[in-house]
Amino acid sequence: MGWKKRLVRGYRKFVLGRFVRTVAAGGLRPFLVDGEGVWFPTKHGFSVLCNFQDRILELDVNPVWEAMETAFVLANVHPGDVFIDVGANIGYFSMLAAQRQPSLVLAVEPVGRTFNVLSCNVRHNGLDAVIHPVNVALGSRASTVRLVSTRGPKNHVEYAVGGNDQGAEKVDAKLTTLDSLLKEPGSPAKVDFIKVDIEGYEYEFLQGARETIGRFKPMMLMEVEQHRLEKFGVRASDVFEFLAKLGYRYLCVRDDAVVPAGVLEEDLTRGRDFVFYTAAHKPVY
Repeated sequence: MGWKKRLVRGYRKFVLGRFVRTVAAGGLRPFLVDGEGVWFPTKHGFSVLCNFQDRILELDVNPVWEAMETAFVLANVHPGDVFIDVGANIGYFSMLAAQRQPSLVLAVEPVGRTFNVLSCNVRHNGLDAVIHPVNVALGSRASTVRLVSTRGPKNHVEYAVGGNDQGAEKVDAKLTTLDSLLKEPGSPAKVDFIKVDIEGYEYEFLQGARETIGRFKPMMLMEVEQHRLEKFGVRASDVFEFLAKLGYRYLCVRDDAVVPAGVLEEDLTRGRDFVFYTAAHKPVY
């Protein structure tokens, strides 16, 4: 037996053991099993498919994921809005936004395996009429891009300069820009809220979304982490300067609160998610 098969068998044994221990301890949350798999409900009226390897979906997951970000989305997505989820992963924030009766949610996820789970979640929760999954990567140009593919939440564009991706599964995906995507037939005539979490590729995304951002001034909830950005030769300050030139201010999302901007260098150490906004879409927090 090869080492990969031994590793898979060992992992499955670990997961089964964890399942048994969790059940024995009375710590297993309510769940549903059907022909597609094991489903865990959130407190927001939708369920997520468990793949046993994504920490978002593991057996002892809290029914709320990223509490401050969750509360912010619920407070700032309104009926009739258009919400774009860039780096949708399995669709948690897409399905969360759908609870607020938007006119459309575009759930953008480039990794095929993850996209299939996203689509399954949307279908299972009866949200097909609201959420439109899109299987592309968004960046600064039209091309293809190589992605590191995992079964967890850390799918990302392969770093241009090494990193610790050696040995990880790689997949190619279509790369386009948000500006181009929104020029396709049937695209929405406005954008109100964009959530962006693409593991350091955020600046590339912004470069390809300049026209959309400048025209609609959507509110944005974006992950900005220096150590991820710098692997693509970008500084966190580049992101803030890009948006400041378009008239944006920011809020810092901390573990226990969403707070006004302070000193950027300090804010970057206190939170990884930031809200960018203009007078066109003022945040509630």
